[in-house]
Amino acid sequence: MHKVSLSKSVWPRTARVQIVKDGGTVATSRNLRGILDYAREHGVVRVYVHLSSITAKVLVLFVFADGARSMTEWASFGVACDWIVARRSWDLSLHHEFTPNMRLYA
Repeated sequence: MHKVSLSKSVWPRTARVQIVKDGGTVATSRNLRGILDYAREHGVVRVYVHLSSITAKVLVLFVFADGARSMTEWASFGVACDWIVARRSWDLSLHHEFTPNMRLYA
C-alpha cells in the first residue's frame, strides 16, 4: 500500500495563523481554517499578494471588514493564488490572472 503525502513545501509556512486587531491577537489557528472562520463572521475587505524576487517567498495579507489583519507565508505563488480564488464567498471578482505584487479588493 502506498502512502500519499502532501508536500509541506506548498502549504503555508506559518506555524500558527494569527489574526490581529488594534495591536492584540483576536484569534489564532493551527491552519488556514482560522482565516476562513474569521472571514465568515467579519468578511474580507482586501487581500494583498506579494512575491519577493529576492527570497522567493510569497506573503499574503488578509484585511477583514472590522480592521483585523492576518499575514501568511506561502512557499508557492500558484498555490496561494489558487486558494484565494477558491474562496468564492469572498467575491473578489477576479477577471484577470494573478501577477506578482497584485492587490485584490473584495
